[in-house]
Amino acid sequence: MARRAIARKGPQQDVGGSADAFLSVTASARGFAWRERLETGAANIAIAISQRHGVPELLGRVLAARGIGLDEVPDVLAPTIKALMPDPSTLVDMDKAAARLADAVQKRERVAVFGDYDVDGACSSALMRRFFLAHDLDATIYIPDRMFEGYGPNIPAIKSLVEKGAQLIVTVDCGTTSFEPLAPAHRPGVDVLVVDHHQADERLPDVAAVVNPNRQDDLSGLGHLCAAGVVFMLLVATARELRTRGHYSAAVTPPDLIGMLDLVALATVCDVVPLKSLNRAYVTRGLEVMRQRRNVGLRALIDAAGINQPPTPYVLGFVLGPRINAGGRIWMTRRKRRALPFNSTSSTASARPSRRRCWRKPSPKPTGWSTRRRICRCWWSRPSAGTRAWSGWWRAGSSSGSVVPRVSSPGKKADRARDRSARSPMSISARRCGRQRWTACC
Repeated sequence: MARRAIARKGPQQDVGGSADAFLSVTASARGFAWRERLETGAANIAIAISQRHGVPELLGRVLAARGIGLDEVPDVLAPTIKALMPDPSTLVDMDKAAARLADAVQKRERVAVFGDYDVDGACSSALMRRFFLAHDLDATIYIPDRMFEGYGPNIPAIKSLVEKGAQLIVTVDCGTTSFEPLAPAHRPGVDVLVVDHHQADERLPDVAAVVNPNRQDDLSGLGHLCAAGVVFMLLVATARELRTRGHYSAAVTPPDLIGMLDLVALATVCDVVPLKSLNRAYVTRGLEVMRQRRNVGLRALIDAAGINQPPTPYVLGFVLGPRINAGGRIWMTRRKRRALPFNSTSSTASARPSRRRCWRKPSPKPTGWSTRRRICRCWWSRPSAGTRAWSGWWRAGSSSGSVVPRVSSPGKKADRARDRSARSPMSISARRCGRQRWTACC
């Protein structure tokens, strides 16, 4: 709001005189003189904002400094989906993708959703599945293994989905640069839709549609959206297409898309996208939906985290998000994704196991363990042809870290020096498990 002119403490250092000092502050606690930061035009806009909209002058100055015009103030202070969401058709390939999803709903096709293992990918996958569940279709969600498959589609995974009968594969939060991995889906009766928000090259995958606001030929100006935000717009366009075709009637009601904004808000905050324009509406309205506690999966996660107050952006970004991200680092990603789509009391039984196994608070640290880390031992096996399965110590880091293996292979000991260099100040506890996955408490 005010720019400090560099000056030293002392009564003789009144640079420019008191007439030019902002709020007549010629020497602050550190000896600086305050200077007007806004230009003359912006200062006049700040005064107009304060007078027209009845807000404090300080808030008017903040809005003017951020380039907010007089007519944009109501949408900034009270953002709504109706006012800030543009026509979904402004995105390239949006109409093609919406028409293909509508065909899948009407023809009762088998749909597979390939997502990412972070919060944005989880929420995007859950949004797609909830939309199909509202139309009595159960879409298959595939989340790649972070350690063994890596990010994005891979050839074995796509082949397995095609072999299992998937007629439509939708990749969310990934797929823009997956040229070879999507090749196995190039066969009659199988289509692929890519819904992403990452930067794209001139070359795009050979699929039915690529909905990405960061395509080089996309002029929608929505490049600040996360993947879940793009997926939500796709679902809006699909519902509109189905309504145009006369699919909805007294017996078939359209899905409650507004009720899905809790997942969009969670993904928007956790993906650290700019909170401007439509993203502000997503978060504001999504928090209102989350406070209604209709999503059983999120409700179980909130209760397990011990949140006894209405959710806030801090809760989304620093309490709920890390717990979901942790699943992608200890092979529990798919289990957590199964809980997020639930939004009715009938799904409570399905959400409880995930809460019990994944979202419980850590138990008290045993006496004698290091105060900076907790080492967890898990016996597991993943057989491979002609080789002996790995076994040994594994340590899981915090949500921003990673799972670091200390492998004890036949005839070779682990490199403890390298292991110590990757220590994390936070960790999780685990129980012995024999299902190739950890049964852990995040």
